[in-house]
Amino acid sequence: MESPTSSKRWQITAAALILIAAGALAYSNSFRGAFVFDDIRAIVNNPHIRQILPLSQSLSGPWDSAVRDRPVVSFTLALNYALGGLAPWGYHLFNLTVHLLAGLTLFGILRRTFGNSRFSPAFNRSATGLGFAAALIWLLHPLQTESITYVIQRSESLAGLFYLLTLYCFIRGADSERGRTWFAGAVLGCGLGLATKATMITAPVAVFLYDSIFLSRSPARAVKRHWRWHLALASTWLIQILLISRTSYGDLKGLSPLAYLFTQPSVIAHFLRLIVWPHPLCLDYGWPLAAGVMDVLPAAAVIGALLWLTIYGLFKKPTLGFAGAWFFLILAPTSSLLPLEDPAFEHRMYLPLAAITALAAGSVFNLLRRLHSRAGRRTAAVVILTAAALLLGSLTFLRNRIYHDPLQLWREITILRPEHARGYYNYGLELGKTGRRAEEIEQYREAVRLKPGYAFAYNNLASALVDKGELLEAVRHYGRAIRINPRYWEARYNLGMALSRLDKVLEALTAFEETIRIQPSFAPAYFQAGETLRKLGRHREAAAYYRKAIELNPAFISAIRERAVEAEQTGDRETARIYREFLDLPSSR
Repeated sequence: MESPTSSKRWQITAAALILIAAGALAYSNSFRGAFVFDDIRAIVNNPHIRQILPLSQSLSGPWDSAVRDRPVVSFTLALNYALGGLAPWGYHLFNLTVHLLAGLTLFGILRRTFGNSRFSPAFNRSATGLGFAAALIWLLHPLQTESITYVIQRSESLAGLFYLLTLYCFIRGADSERGRTWFAGAVLGCGLGLATKATMITAPVAVFLYDSIFLSRSPARAVKRHWRWHLALASTWLIQILLISRTSYGDLKGLSPLAYLFTQPSVIAHFLRLIVWPHPLCLDYGWPLAAGVMDVLPAAAVIGALLWLTIYGLFKKPTLGFAGAWFFLILAPTSSLLPLEDPAFEHRMYLPLAAITALAAGSVFNLLRRLHSRAGRRTAAVVILTAAALLLGSLTFLRNRIYHDPLQLWREITILRPEHARGYYNYGLELGKTGRRAEEIEQYREAVRLKPGYAFAYNNLASALVDKGELLEAVRHYGRAIRINPRYWEARYNLGMALSRLDKVLEALTAFEETIRIQPSFAPAYFQAGETLRKLGRHREAAAYYRKAIELNPAFISAIRERAVEAEQTGDRETARIYREFLDLPSSR
């Protein structure tokens, strides 16, 4: 195997600096990206990241967020918040740093791999250039933007970095005098990765395959030479087992593993097309599950053939077989029998793409070797790589712009995926923020037409109607949301507010009390229940609810004080007296 000292230091340093500069330039406009989609629940509305200590808070996340079982990701968000609050640029800087480090680590892995004696001397001599080319294309490819510019998908890029570091440290451990230190680093990287995202679960298998093919040259020798370290890597699976055992996945119940599996060939084939022609990209596909085998037969034939070639290659041409194994292993946790809510997301290609760029670099190199002139080969290689880097980097730069404006982002999704209800729902949310109420309502109506069981869309449709003064229709839609999801406490609270405006006091009180039963920590429900009881003349009961609201949120003292002042100013001295008695304030006379 090629030693790090056998290549000229300046070539390695220059390559690393170019990778950093190119990646930074391509993502230089990502810092203006807004928080979108799952960012809202995982970052903007996530109370767990508001403080680093206690660690029990910063290492956990809300049950309905993308970080509920990813403590390392949660901790990085808490660090970001501690340093810059909710200013998006800091989160983007972290994401870009992770991506650049991953690119450098991939470069290190590929340089050592192409320098392995499994490859021909020609590959060995060009190992630095081949590793650089593959890492550069991987770093700049626009398919990666979802893992970098969409903030919460640091889960994917950070897990990818740990995956690469695990393999890199193991490779270094195999040929270093400080082998134990490097091997220990591999185990640490694997453990951190498994606390970052479940896709890391295949890393010990990938490392064993790499060892069997490139380092020890057979599975038996890999076991004999490194069995302790492979066992240590496998033991990190306990981290993911512990996380899974402590996390509720009730939202994934009812999904069909078989239908999900049948859907994946079409999804993977689509991603392979995007590698070659990365347009159009889409943040949220809403990919429908396959209705039957015949729906996906052509795609299944293609993916099945690639899978067969991978297995065949592992026995007959292991260097090529490993590339296929890398691709399918990393996709396996999210693209096989484990049914997730969404069958397709582009960020899942973050690490699998590395296998494709490495194969592409090797294939182009083989083609260029047919040129007789060495100078001609170098010139052609530089021209091809420069053209590819400029094209892909420009496309990445352009793609980043869509994250600057969430309104435009979701409008694009409704155009690209016109049958996807969630696209219309989120487009409606963004329209509502701009005050375009009629258009907002139109989007919610389309969302519930496409997905009649969409409780969130019914709730938001009702709230938009309330703002337009159409209270009776709003009450009907709140009712639909509650029938779809009886534990949807936000819809119950909103229903209570609408009923209060219709002077249906008893019905409103029932809605607030049901909200409290389902979500006993929601202070506004106690306050509104107190307000409703006060209207009914049940002052002692109202006082109990007011006290609970203040216990949960002391800010309600100010709200009650303001109500007292408002009542006095309007001449309603009886109401003012009740409020002031509760607050033990002197009457203003």
